[in-house]
Amino acid sequence: MDTTKRMFEEQRSRVKISVEGYDTSIPAVDIANALTSHFGSFGRICNLVIPRDPVTNAVDSKCSFFQLSGEGAEEKALALDGTDMGGWNVVVKVLPHEDLEFTTDQLAAMSISHFKKTRSQGISVEGYDTSLPSDDVKRALSKHFASCGEITDVFVLKRRALIYFFGWDARHKAVELSGRNMRGWELVVKALPIPKRKPGPPSVPFGYIVPGIIIT
Repeated sequence: MDTTKRMFEEQRSRVKISVEGYDTSIPAVDIANALTSHFGSFGRICNLVIPRDPVTNAVDSKCSFFQLSGEGAEEKALALDGTDMGGWNVVVKVLPHEDLEFTTDQLAAMSISHFKKTRSQGISVEGYDTSLPSDDVKRALSKHFASCGEITDVFVLKRRALIYFFGWDARHKAVELSGRNMRGWELVVKALPIPKRKPGPPSVPFGYIVPGIIIT
């Protein structure tokens, strides 16, 4: 939790910078390298965006954006306003911070919850009294399977319930409770298939911004 919170605190400490005045006729990669060289000594550059035309791929904006982190990043960046950058006189502006809805504690909690839910494994449960209110069934099932591992979700459907667990071997322990008695009901527990993850880079938690240079 503390590590995740520090990650979001670091993100909020970044300063968003806009830069104008460069030559749009040169390749975007060269502009990115020049901006990185010019501002990189004052802090860590993240999320450098150089807008390009979606058809021609040419740089189509005289304004680029990036985030700069580090002590005194805002003052140091503004000190470069009007300076020469490879033959260009750059115009530097600091953009206002966004009015964020969540605190870093809330973002960290949501990020951890998202991580656990995307890695949970499930079971299906039948055999309970389906005429009971779903909230009563949910409480009874949560209590019955609590010893198997951390429960991340319980869904009570018309004929069965789905329960998801986070933790190694939790699903296996839950399946072993099949046939056990719960309040007079003999439950039938089956493991749900584990969904295949799509190939590609790992998903990032809610609210996280991937650091690095992005040219779009």
